[in-house]
Amino acid sequence: MNDKLLTNPLNDVLLSKTQRQARSADRRQLREAARNFETMFATMLLSNMRKSMAPEGLYGKGMGGDVFQSMMEEKLGEVIARRGQLGIARMIERQLSRGQTDSETDAGTLAPWDTIRREISRAAEKYDLSPKLITAVIEQESGGDPQAVSQAGARGVMQLMDTTATMLGVKNVFDPAENIDAGSRYLKQQLDRFGELPLALAAYNAGPGAVEKYGGIPPYAETRNYVRAILARLNIIGNQDHQP
Repeated sequence: MNDKLLTNPLNDVLLSKTQRQARSADRRQLREAARNFETMFATMLLSNMRKSMAPEGLYGKGMGGDVFQSMMEEKLGEVIARRGQLGIARMIERQLSRGQTDSETDAGTLAPWDTIRREISRAAEKYDLSPKLITAVIEQESGGDPQAVSQAGARGVMQLMDTTATMLGVKNVFDPAENIDAGSRYLKQQLDRFGELPLALAAYNAGPGAVEKYGGIPPYAETRNYVRAILARLNIIGNQDHQP
């Protein structure tokens, strides 16, 4: 085999790109499998809840009613999983991918979670935030996936909307360093603005205008679940104030 071929810098770049693409595909497959599991779990949970409250079914007995009931429960399960309201898919994805990403490095390149943890530490010190808080937001927002894109169009590790990213001067929203720095700065702005962690988290999720409009956490199921999930990650009960 030609030794020059092995040491060609262009081949190194192409190999590194191929490895990243393979890992990206693996992450997508893992995310899909974890979401399918949460869908199945949510569907079973809904079915058991319905059976305990309405043993005869919501649409009466018979094959037609049973089929329609099953379809409705499965659809609701898909919606719950897609919105990540139970947090099961992200927990599974994070636990299964952490061991993989922590052990992987490209030639001289830090593995994703190593990079994320490094940038969390920098942002926490820079903006006087708890690293645990930034980590909890990242885990809830993207599960640590730098390439994550939500249905609403939020992008990157801390799921920045385009308008927010532009306002914060982000040039590459998929760069973990830029995304975490900007997301942490935005979170700090909301903490300074509203003075309480639950309100700051609600503003991060739904926008500060919504928090001001309703004089508190907006009555959006997604936002309320979002705030509750992050507070649970931080082991904070109720509306206890946050001291950065």
